[in-house]
This record gives sequence, structure tokens and C-alpha cells, in this order.
Amino acid sequence: MDIQAASRDDLDDLVRLGRAMRAESTVRFPEIDRDAVELHLDLVEAFPDRMFMAILRADGAAAGFIGGAAGHYAFSRERHACCELLFVLPEYRGRHAGVRLLRAFTGWAAGQGVGAVELGVSTGIAPRRTARLLETMGFAPLGRTYRKETDACAMLQHSA
Repeated sequence: MDIQAASRDDLDDLVRLGRAMRAESTVRFPEIDRDAVELHLDLVEAFPDRMFMAILRADGAAAGFIGGAAGHYAFSRERHACCELLFVLPEYRGRHAGVRLLRAFTGWAAGQGVGAVELGVSTGIAPRRTARLLETMGFAPLGRTYRKETDACAMLQHSA
């Protein structure tokens, strides 16, 4: 397994992995949009001290990815990093793929001088297994994530 910084060359693989993540998710999320993925990659390239995206390759194919950002806590000079995306295809889980991706992200975050790394689990994909992985890697539970769709979200669904 090999992890490398994601680039425009990885666009199709990231779209495919993102769609696989959405398909497996037990929570309704917006559809993965190729142009939005491309824009995200442009931002990662333009702001490498604030944004991170890496792709995991195994057996000659894209097998997972991780992405996040670093910034300041609200009303503070202290920086933290938030992992916004972490996904490994089912056939590569249990082979340390998640561990490798998390190490890549936390290593990048430490290099940015952040005081903490935060990661939310909101897709509903293997929550107990994910919790074990995170806790084994030193992450501690911190509150909960809540979500409420707005009226605008309902209007978007009806117009699609």
C-alpha cells in the first residue's frame, strides 16, 4: 500500500471513491460532483498549509483517501486540524489502510503546528469499527455530531 498527495491526476479515482463512500453511507449526503472534486484539488494545491488530501493505492488501484484542513479555533490563535473525509474500500479494510491514511493526515497536521486533530464520523459506515480504530490511534470521543436538514435542502431534493 502506498499513500501519496492527491493531485489532478487522481481526479477520476477520487470521484469513484467518493461515490463509493456515498453509496455505502447510511446518511443522505449530496451527490459527489466531479467539478467540485476538481475545485477541491485546486484548493489543496493552492493552500498546502491549510488543506490536505491524500490517496491510498493498493494492488495497483485507488483504495482509499483522506482529506481535511487546518485553521484557527474561533476567537483563538491556536490552530487545529479537522479530518473531513476518510474512506477505505471495504476490501481493503482491516489491512491497516485506515491507520496509514490517519498517520499521513496527523503527520501533515503536526507539520502545520496544530494543537489537536479532530475527526467526525458522520457517514454511518461501520461506526463501531471506526471508533475502535480511532481510539487505538489515540483519538478520544468528543461530544456528538448532530444534523438537521433545512427547508432549502428539501427544496433542492424536490427540484432534482
